[in-house]
Formats: sequence, structure tokens, C-alpha cells
Amino acid sequence: MRRRRTALVISLSVILLVGIATGVAALAGWGPFDHGTPRPVPSPTISATSPAPEATSTMQPPAPSEEPSEAATETAPAEPVGPSPEPTDDPTPPAGTDTATVLITYASWEDTSSSVEVGAYAALVEPAATCTLTLTQGSETRSQTIDALTDVSTMSCGGFQVARSELAPGTWTAVVTYSSATSAGTSAPVEVTVP
Repeated sequence: MRRRRTALVISLSVILLVGIATGVAALAGWGPFDHGTPRPVPSPTISATSPAPEATSTMQPPAPSEEPSEAATETAPAEPVGPSPEPTDDPTPPAGTDTATVLITYASWEDTSSSVEVGAYAALVEPAATCTLTLTQGSETRSQTIDALTDVSTMSCGGFQVARSELAPGTWTAVVTYSSATSAGTSAPVEVTVP
């Protein structure tokens, strides 16, 4: 009985080992299962190699396309900065021009100071200039010169004061002249009545 059991156990062990060896050979591709191995090995390497050049070719075109777009952006701001019609349209002429626009802001008789007071400005900014007020009545002329004061965007010619002792009663015509090393201008005439 013991011999039969031992023989049966050995037989079952051999059958079990053969089955395990067959399964391992089928999974590993050994022996009769050898035909399927060469096909899967080359196919993944081919598919892995082909997308790599496609990815690199796709990455190259965007790099040059970004460079021209940056150059186009740099050219765009240069165009609006270039045109200078905006300062030209401004009624204020820039400093250094030959003609200065001069405007009288007030010209009147003042009872408190018993004098004709006149203020004006030149529509530009310069380091130094002078303003001259000229009052005319017939053949009579009175003039006064003061230094122009630099303001934010103008040259101020304010502060003219001509006393009554120098002026006869009646209508006087006031004109302010602006003069500097690089520009000059004369205001439109304004009438002032001296009582």
C-alpha cells in the first residue's frame, strides 16, 4: 500500500511539474511558443521611434513664428510714437520757434491803484525773455518793460502798472510785445479807458 501511494504521489508531482513548465514556456515564449516573440519586440520600437521625429518637427515651427510676432509688436509702438502732429495741432507753439503767440489776459483802469494794469502771456516756455507794454493815444506813447516769468506752460507777462500821472484821460490802446533770444511776438491791441 505504501509503495502504491508513493508511486501515485510521484506521478502526480511529475504531471504537475510538466504542467507548470508548459505554462511558463508559453508565457516566456520558449520552445514551440517561440514564433510570437519576434513580432511584438520590433513593433513597439518602430512606433516609439516614429512619433519622436513628428513631435520635434511640430515643436520647431512655433519657435520661428514667435520671433516675427515679437518683431511686429516692436514695430507697432514705433509708429504711434513717430507722428508728431499732436504737438503741431496744439495752439501753443513749442519753445525755440521764431513766432510767439502773445495774449493779453486783462487790461483795465484800476481805481484802487489809480493806474492802468495789464497782464499777458506768451504761449511757450523759455529760459529768459522780456515783455514790453506799449500804451498809445494819438501821438502819445507810454511803454514799460518787465522780465517774463516762466510758468508751467507759458511765459507770464503779468504785472504792468502805468500810473495816472503818465496818462491823459481818454482811450488808450494797449499792446504787449514778447521778445527772447530765439522768439518774438506781439499781442492784438486792447483798448483801455482812463477816466
